Amino acid sequence: MANFRLASLSLLSLILLFSAFPFSPSSAESQPSLTNWLTLSPPGEEFSVQLPVLPDTQLRVSDKNPTVKIGDVRIKNERVYAAYAEGVVYLIESYESDRPENVLQELMSRYNRGFSGSAERELSGAGFRGKQFISKSENFYQSAHFLATKSRTYVFTVAARSGSRTSIFIFISSIKINNTAITPALPGTNEAQEKAKAEIPAPPSGEEQIHASKDLSHKATIVYRPAPQYTEEARQQNVTGEVMLRAVLVSDGRVTNITPIKRLPDGLTESAVTAIKAIKFLPAEKDGRVVSQYITVVYNFNIY
Repeated sequence: MANFRLASLSLLSLILLFSAFPFSPSSAESQPSLTNWLTLSPPGEEFSVQLPVLPDTQLRVSDKNPTVKIGDVRIKNERVYAAYAEGVVYLIESYESDRPENVLQELMSRYNRGFSGSAERELSGAGFRGKQFISKSENFYQSAHFLATKSRTYVFTVAARSGSRTSIFIFISSIKINNTAITPALPGTNEAQEKAKAEIPAPPSGEEQIHASKDLSHKATIVYRPAPQYTEEARQQNVTGEVMLRAVLVSDGRVTNITPIKRLPDGLTESAVTAIKAIKFLPAEKDGRVVSQYITVVYNFNIY
């Protein structure tokens, strides 16, 4: 079986600034009740976490595909749990391997290459170790926690327009590995400025207009963009090339109006459509409101 790799779509470039770690909940908005939050604790996993909505769950690879690696480590199983709610993206990645520490180091190295200048903090507890990274720009905040256990490597990511959102505090504070809280610190904030940013922009009233990127105050920020699967039919036929899709990133976090502009046979166009539907993003903004935006995505399929 030929080895293969899918070329990644470039994400938006961000100028990232350091963020201090001390945090006091009083600097964020009022703490909401956890009554409506759900506990995610999937069978076979070593973590539990609180989420405001049920996540989309994807099994990305399995023991049946020995070609998938991170660095030089073969990944037995990779699961991704992704959710969006009220201006915040939540993402949990789970990698099972024989060398979780090696996977941890490779994933952190990749993160540092993509988010240079991130602040970081060591994390450790009973049966796990890792690091917390915080990346921040004027209109973007992301906290990522990289953790390794004896059999798995986990990445917990939360992203929003502002780091003072209390939902971020709830999510991070609820992360447990084998029933042990990781209890990481959260970044400090300028209370007045950050609390103002924490307000969720209201969607426009009436029929919503779809905007081109040039008309926006802030473009949509893609936080999670899974790669499409290369089908067995396409592999047998040695099909390569690109699929181009046009879609709408809706102000409520959905991806709709998906239209293929350039196709490939043997299920690759359909695979690309499945992948773009799973994108998680922070919606675009215009004049202080979240709005919908057109986007064109190209997925490259190559066999190596």
